[in-house]
Amino acid sequence: VHGMKGLACLNCHTDRTVDLRPGRGKCLFCHGGERTRKELIAGGTLDVEFFRPNKETINKAPKINVPKGAPMQFYCYECHKPHAKLLPGFDKCLSCHRDILNVGKHQLHIETVGLECTWCHKPHSWKVTKEAAKSVCTTCHAYREPLSFIR
Repeated sequence: VHGMKGLACLNCHTDRTVDLRPGRGKCLFCHGGERTRKELIAGGTLDVEFFRPNKETINKAPKINVPKGAPMQFYCYECHKPHAKLLPGFDKCLSCHRDILNVGKHQLHIETVGLECTWCHKPHSWKVTKEAAKSVCTTCHAYREPLSFIR
């Protein structure tokens, strides 16, 4: 996908990373907004062999809520495949969260309404809270306590 937009492989990949995979800062340089881009430029060189964003810039980037003790840490490309479909479908979510289909009404939402996980669960910000239930669930449902949706 990115190659079709005129980017060279070395814009993202370098032999100085693990398995030639780009670090998170590489994604953020183009997908992080103007402020992030300026910080990346100020904090490092754009030479692909030496580019490293500073830790503060990475800490300001969009986050995925990963519980403490989770067995995996995430990079952007774990869900977003730059050489394929840009936005992951629910099949990508289910590669790690297959058991969730048996919790609450997830199966019903997927089979009857055709919802994808990201319609309700915002991977960069969503948590099971009263505020999240009011803003997301009430798009289709009258307000109920958050935990009632998973019972």
